[in-house]
Amino acid sequence: MKLQIWAVFLLLVQLSAAACNVPVFRYALERWPVAPYRAVVLKNSDLSSKERAAFDLLDRASDSQNGVLNLVLWNPQKEDMQRSDLKEVFPGKLPVEATVHLMYPLSTGLDKPFWSGKLTKESVAKIRGSAFRDRIVKTILAGASGVFILMESGDQQRDDKIAKELQEHTAKMVVSMQLPPGVVAADSPITSDQDPGFDPINRLRSKIPLKLAFETLRYDRKSDEVMTALLMNIAPEHEQPVEREPLVFAVYGRGRVLAPMKGQEINMDNVSTIAAFFCGPCSCQVKALNPGTDLLLDHDWERSVFKVDEL
Repeated sequence: MKLQIWAVFLLLVQLSAAACNVPVFRYALERWPVAPYRAVVLKNSDLSSKERAAFDLLDRASDSQNGVLNLVLWNPQKEDMQRSDLKEVFPGKLPVEATVHLMYPLSTGLDKPFWSGKLTKESVAKIRGSAFRDRIVKTILAGASGVFILMESGDQQRDDKIAKELQEHTAKMVVSMQLPPGVVAADSPITSDQDPGFDPINRLRSKIPLKLAFETLRYDRKSDEVMTALLMNIAPEHEQPVEREPLVFAVYGRGRVLAPMKGQEINMDNVSTIAAFFCGPCSCQVKALNPGTDLLLDHDWERSVFKVDEL
Protein backbone atom coordinates (compact mmCIF):
# COMPACT_ATOMS: atom_id res chain seq x y z
CA MET A 1 0.00 0.00 0.00
CA LYS A 2 2.08 2.91 -1.26
CA LEU A 3 1.65 6.42 0.08
CA GLN A 4 1.53 7.76 -3.47
CA ILE A 5 -1.43 5.52 -4.30
CA TRP A 6 -3.33 6.74 -1.26
CA ALA A 7 -2.50 10.36 -2.07
CA VAL A 8 -3.95 9.98 -5.56
CA PHE A 9 -7.05 8.27 -4.17
CA LEU A 10 -7.66 11.03 -1.63
CA LEU A 11 -7.15 13.70 -4.26
CA LEU A 12 -9.82 12.11 -6.45
CA VAL A 13 -12.19 12.01 -3.49
CA GLN A 14 -11.58 15.66 -2.70
CA LEU A 15 -12.13 16.68 -6.32
CA SER A 16 -15.45 14.83 -6.47
CA ALA A 17 -18.69 16.46 -5.43
CA ALA A 18 -18.86 16.37 -1.63
CA ALA A 19 -22.32 14.90 -1.34
CA CYS A 20 -22.00 13.80 2.28
CA ASN A 21 -20.17 15.15 5.32
CA VAL A 22 -20.55 12.02 7.45
CA PRO A 23 -17.03 10.62 7.98
CA VAL A 24 -16.18 7.54 5.95
CA PHE A 25 -15.72 5.34 9.03
CA ARG A 26 -19.17 6.26 10.36
CA TYR A 27 -20.96 6.07 7.01
CA ALA A 28 -19.49 2.60 6.50
CA LEU A 29 -20.57 1.52 9.99
CA GLU A 30 -24.15 2.68 9.59
CA ARG A 31 -24.91 2.04 5.93
CA TRP A 32 -22.72 -0.64 4.36
CA PRO A 33 -23.92 -4.24 4.84
CA VAL A 34 -21.13 -6.80 5.09
CA ALA A 35 -20.33 -9.05 2.13
CA PRO A 36 -20.67 -12.82 2.62
CA TYR A 37 -17.75 -15.22 2.50
CA ARG A 38 -18.16 -18.61 0.82
CA ALA A 39 -17.69 -21.96 2.52
CA VAL A 40 -17.57 -25.01 0.26
CA VAL A 41 -17.90 -28.49 1.79
CA LEU A 42 -16.51 -31.34 -0.30
CA LYS A 43 -16.83 -35.11 0.04
CA ASN A 44 -17.05 -38.03 -2.39
CA SER A 45 -20.13 -39.41 -0.61
CA ASP A 46 -22.90 -38.36 1.76
CA LEU A 47 -21.93 -36.66 5.00
CA SER A 48 -21.64 -38.83 8.11
CA SER A 49 -23.79 -38.04 11.13
CA LYS A 50 -20.94 -36.10 12.81
CA GLU A 51 -20.14 -34.24 9.61
CA ARG A 52 -23.82 -33.42 9.10
CA ALA A 53 -24.02 -32.08 12.66
CA ALA A 54 -21.02 -29.82 12.01
CA PHE A 55 -22.47 -28.72 8.66
CA ASP A 56 -25.82 -27.85 10.26
CA LEU A 57 -24.08 -25.95 13.06
CA LEU A 58 -22.20 -23.77 10.57
CA ASP A 59 -25.26 -23.39 8.37
CA ARG A 60 -27.39 -22.13 11.29
CA ALA A 61 -24.66 -19.63 12.20
CA SER A 62 -24.48 -18.20 8.68
CA ASP A 63 -26.54 -15.21 7.64
CA SER A 64 -27.95 -17.20 4.71
CA GLN A 65 -30.06 -18.91 7.38
CA ASN A 66 -30.89 -17.39 10.77
CA GLY A 67 -27.40 -16.53 12.00
CA VAL A 68 -25.28 -13.39 11.63
CA LEU A 69 -21.95 -14.83 10.42
CA ASN A 70 -21.32 -13.27 7.00
CA LEU A 71 -20.95 -16.55 5.20
CA VAL A 72 -22.84 -18.67 2.66
CA LEU A 73 -22.40 -22.45 2.95
CA TRP A 74 -22.54 -24.87 0.03
CA ASN A 75 -22.20 -28.67 -0.16
CA PRO A 76 -22.16 -29.36 -3.93
CA GLN A 77 -22.83 -32.81 -5.32
CA LYS A 78 -20.55 -34.40 -7.92
CA GLU A 79 -22.70 -33.22 -10.80
CA ASP A 80 -22.69 -29.67 -9.41
CA MET A 81 -18.89 -29.70 -9.37
CA GLN A 82 -18.81 -30.70 -13.03
CA ARG A 83 -21.16 -27.90 -14.07
CA SER A 84 -19.75 -25.10 -11.93
CA ASP A 85 -16.61 -22.97 -11.80
CA LEU A 86 -15.63 -24.90 -8.67
CA LYS A 87 -14.18 -27.63 -10.87
CA GLU A 88 -11.36 -25.23 -11.75
CA VAL A 89 -10.87 -24.20 -8.12
CA PHE A 90 -10.91 -27.80 -6.84
CA PRO A 91 -9.54 -29.87 -9.74
CA GLY A 92 -8.60 -33.00 -7.76
CA LYS A 93 -10.69 -35.93 -6.63
CA LEU A 94 -13.27 -35.34 -3.92
CA PRO A 95 -11.99 -36.33 -0.45
CA VAL A 96 -13.10 -39.39 1.52
CA GLU A 97 -13.61 -37.27 4.65
CA ALA A 98 -15.58 -34.05 4.42
CA THR A 99 -13.49 -30.89 4.15
CA VAL A 100 -14.55 -27.24 4.37
CA HIS A 101 -12.86 -24.52 2.30
CA LEU A 102 -13.23 -20.79 2.97
CA MET A 103 -13.25 -18.33 0.09
CA TYR A 104 -13.41 -14.53 0.06
CA PRO A 105 -16.55 -12.62 -0.99
CA LEU A 106 -17.20 -12.61 -4.74
CA SER A 107 -16.60 -8.85 -4.85
CA THR A 108 -12.88 -9.35 -4.10
CA GLY A 109 -12.23 -11.33 -7.27
CA LEU A 110 -10.14 -13.78 -5.20
CA ASP A 111 -11.37 -17.25 -6.11
CA LYS A 112 -8.89 -19.54 -4.35
CA PRO A 113 -9.58 -20.89 -0.83
CA PHE A 114 -7.57 -19.10 1.84
CA TRP A 115 -8.22 -21.73 4.56
CA SER A 116 -9.19 -25.40 4.52
CA GLY A 117 -9.85 -27.99 7.19
CA LYS A 118 -11.83 -31.08 8.08
CA LEU A 119 -15.54 -30.54 8.65
CA THR A 120 -15.81 -30.89 12.43
CA LYS A 121 -17.40 -28.94 15.26
CA GLU A 122 -13.91 -27.77 16.21
CA SER A 123 -13.38 -26.35 12.72
CA VAL A 124 -16.76 -24.64 12.85
CA ALA A 125 -15.73 -22.92 16.09
CA LYS A 126 -12.52 -21.68 14.43
CA ILE A 127 -14.48 -20.34 11.46
CA ARG A 128 -17.04 -18.54 13.57
CA GLY A 129 -14.63 -16.38 15.50
CA SER A 130 -12.15 -15.76 18.27
CA ALA A 131 -11.54 -13.47 21.22
CA PHE A 132 -9.49 -11.19 18.99
CA ARG A 133 -12.21 -10.82 16.38
CA ASP A 134 -14.65 -10.02 19.20
CA ARG A 135 -12.21 -7.37 20.42
CA ILE A 136 -12.17 -5.69 17.00
CA VAL A 137 -15.97 -5.48 17.04
CA LYS A 138 -16.09 -4.05 20.58
CA THR A 139 -13.45 -1.45 19.75
CA ILE A 140 -15.39 -0.26 16.70
CA LEU A 141 -18.69 -0.13 18.59
CA ALA A 142 -17.03 1.95 21.31
CA GLY A 143 -16.62 4.65 18.68
CA ALA A 144 -13.17 4.05 17.21
CA SER A 145 -12.59 5.92 13.95
CA GLY A 146 -10.16 3.23 12.91
CA VAL A 147 -8.36 0.21 14.28
CA PHE A 148 -4.74 -0.52 13.42
CA ILE A 149 -3.94 -4.21 13.81
CA LEU A 150 -0.28 -5.00 14.33
CA MET A 151 0.27 -8.63 13.31
CA GLU A 152 3.35 -9.42 15.34
CA SER A 153 6.43 -10.98 13.74
CA GLY A 154 7.74 -12.68 16.86
CA ASP A 155 10.67 -10.26 17.09
CA GLN A 156 9.55 -8.56 20.32
CA GLN A 157 11.90 -5.60 20.04
CA ARG A 158 10.75 -4.84 16.51
CA ASP A 159 7.07 -5.39 17.33
CA ASP A 160 7.28 -3.21 20.45
CA LYS A 161 8.86 -0.38 18.43
CA ILE A 162 6.10 -0.40 15.82
CA ALA A 163 3.35 -0.64 18.45
CA LYS A 164 4.80 2.33 20.35
CA GLU A 165 5.06 4.43 17.17
CA LEU A 166 1.47 3.62 16.21
CA GLN A 167 0.09 4.44 19.64
CA GLU A 168 2.03 7.69 19.99
CA HIS A 169 1.30 8.87 16.45
CA THR A 170 -2.43 8.12 16.56
CA ALA A 171 -2.67 9.94 19.90
CA LYS A 172 -1.18 13.03 18.23
CA MET A 173 -3.49 12.69 15.23
CA VAL A 174 -6.57 12.89 17.46
CA VAL A 175 -5.38 16.29 18.73
CA SER A 176 -4.62 17.76 15.31
CA MET A 177 -7.43 16.32 13.15
CA GLN A 178 -11.00 17.55 12.86
CA LEU A 179 -14.19 15.81 11.80
CA PRO A 180 -16.13 17.24 8.83
CA PRO A 181 -18.60 20.01 9.75
CA GLY A 182 -22.35 19.83 9.27
CA VAL A 183 -22.93 16.34 10.67
CA VAL A 184 -26.17 16.13 12.66
CA ALA A 185 -26.72 13.78 15.59
CA ALA A 186 -29.28 10.99 15.22
CA ASP A 187 -31.61 12.51 17.82
CA SER A 188 -31.28 16.11 16.61
CA PRO A 189 -34.62 17.89 15.93
CA ILE A 190 -33.23 19.80 12.93
CA THR A 191 -35.31 19.46 9.74
CA SER A 192 -35.02 20.91 6.27
CA ASP A 193 -37.86 23.33 7.13
CA GLN A 194 -35.83 24.78 10.01
CA ASP A 195 -32.57 24.89 8.09
CA PRO A 196 -32.93 25.10 4.27
CA GLY A 197 -29.27 24.14 3.91
CA PHE A 198 -29.69 20.88 5.85
CA ASP A 199 -29.20 17.68 3.87
CA PRO A 200 -30.74 14.56 5.53
CA ILE A 201 -27.80 12.48 4.35
CA ASN A 202 -25.67 14.30 6.95
CA ARG A 203 -27.76 12.99 9.85
CA LEU A 204 -26.24 10.12 11.78
CA ARG A 205 -28.38 7.01 12.18
CA SER A 206 -26.85 5.64 15.37
CA LYS A 207 -26.30 7.01 18.86
CA ILE A 208 -22.77 5.65 19.03
CA PRO A 209 -20.57 8.63 20.01
CA LEU A 210 -19.05 10.38 16.99
CA LYS A 211 -15.45 11.14 17.87
CA LEU A 212 -11.86 10.97 16.71
CA ALA A 213 -10.33 7.87 18.23
CA PHE A 214 -7.83 5.34 16.94
CA GLU A 215 -6.85 2.09 18.59
CA THR A 216 -3.84 -0.15 18.06
CA LEU A 217 -4.44 -3.85 18.68
CA ARG A 218 -1.53 -6.28 18.79
CA TYR A 219 -2.29 -9.63 17.21
CA ASP A 220 -0.54 -12.96 17.73
CA ARG A 221 -0.88 -14.78 14.40
CA LYS A 222 -0.99 -18.13 16.23
CA SER A 223 -4.12 -17.21 18.17
CA ASP A 224 -6.65 -17.51 15.32
CA GLU A 225 -5.59 -19.58 12.30
CA VAL A 226 -8.61 -18.58 10.21
CA MET A 227 -8.07 -14.87 10.83
CA THR A 228 -4.36 -15.20 10.10
CA ALA A 229 -5.00 -17.03 6.82
CA LEU A 230 -7.62 -14.43 5.87
CA LEU A 231 -5.25 -11.51 6.50
CA MET A 232 -2.17 -13.12 4.94
CA ASN A 233 -3.95 -13.86 1.65
CA ILE A 234 -6.13 -10.76 1.32
CA ALA A 235 -3.78 -8.93 -1.04
CA PRO A 236 -3.33 -9.87 -4.72
CA GLU A 237 -0.98 -12.83 -5.14
CA HIS A 238 1.98 -10.74 -6.31
CA GLU A 239 1.63 -8.44 -3.26
CA GLN A 240 1.16 -11.05 -0.55
CA PRO A 241 3.44 -10.52 2.47
CA VAL A 242 6.12 -12.99 3.46
CA GLU A 243 5.92 -14.97 6.68
CA ARG A 244 7.42 -13.71 9.93
CA GLU A 245 7.44 -10.01 9.21
CA PRO A 246 5.35 -7.45 11.10
CA LEU A 247 2.26 -6.31 9.24
CA VAL A 248 -0.17 -3.47 9.94
CA PHE A 249 -3.80 -3.68 8.84
CA ALA A 250 -6.23 -0.76 9.09
CA VAL A 251 -9.89 -1.55 9.84
CA TYR A 252 -12.98 0.66 9.67
CA GLY A 253 -16.76 0.44 9.38
CA ARG A 254 -18.21 -3.01 10.01
CA GLY A 255 -14.81 -4.64 10.06
CA ARG A 256 -13.63 -3.58 6.60
CA VAL A 257 -9.88 -4.17 6.37
CA LEU A 258 -7.34 -2.64 4.00
CA ALA A 259 -4.44 -4.51 2.40
CA PRO A 260 -1.46 -4.73 4.77
CA MET A 261 1.34 -2.27 5.23
CA LYS A 262 4.65 -4.12 5.35
CA GLY A 263 8.34 -3.31 5.44
CA GLN A 264 9.01 0.34 4.63
CA GLU A 265 5.28 0.89 4.06
CA ILE A 266 4.84 0.78 7.84
CA ASN A 267 5.49 4.46 8.45
CA MET A 268 3.53 7.22 10.09
CA ASP A 269 2.97 9.14 6.84
CA ASN A 270 0.95 6.19 5.54
CA VAL A 271 -0.89 5.90 8.86
CA SER A 272 -1.81 9.61 8.65
CA THR A 273 -3.02 9.22 5.07
CA ILE A 274 -5.24 6.27 5.97
CA ALA A 275 -6.61 8.11 9.01
CA ALA A 276 -7.41 11.14 6.84
CA PHE A 277 -9.41 8.90 4.54
CA PHE A 278 -11.30 7.24 7.42
CA CYS A 279 -12.22 10.59 8.98
CA GLY A 280 -12.83 12.60 5.83
CA PRO A 281 -16.30 13.24 4.35
CA CYS A 282 -17.81 10.23 2.62
CA SER A 283 -17.99 11.80 -0.82
CA CYS A 284 -18.34 8.37 -2.46
CA GLN A 285 -21.15 6.48 -0.77
CA VAL A 286 -20.87 3.40 -3.03
CA LYS A 287 -19.22 0.69 -0.95
CA ALA A 288 -17.65 -1.13 -3.89
CA LEU A 289 -15.76 2.02 -4.91
CA ASN A 290 -14.08 2.29 -1.52
CA PRO A 291 -11.03 0.24 -0.56
CA GLY A 292 -11.08 -2.80 1.69
CA THR A 293 -12.52 -6.25 2.27
CA ASP A 294 -14.99 -7.18 5.01
CA LEU A 295 -13.64 -9.47 7.72
CA LEU A 296 -15.36 -12.75 8.57
CA LEU A 297 -17.25 -11.82 11.75
CA ASP A 298 -20.04 -13.55 13.64
CA HIS A 299 -21.79 -10.38 14.74
CA ASP A 300 -25.20 -8.76 14.40
CA TRP A 301 -24.17 -5.30 13.21
CA GLU A 302 -27.70 -4.04 12.62
CA ARG A 303 -28.73 -4.68 16.20
CA SER A 304 -25.56 -3.44 17.86
CA VAL A 305 -25.19 -0.29 15.75
CA PHE A 306 -28.79 0.87 15.98
CA LYS A 307 -29.87 -0.54 19.37
CA VAL A 308 -26.77 0.02 21.45
CA ASP A 309 -28.73 0.63 24.66
CA GLU A 310 -30.06 -2.93 24.57
CA LEU A 311 -26.62 -4.55 24.65
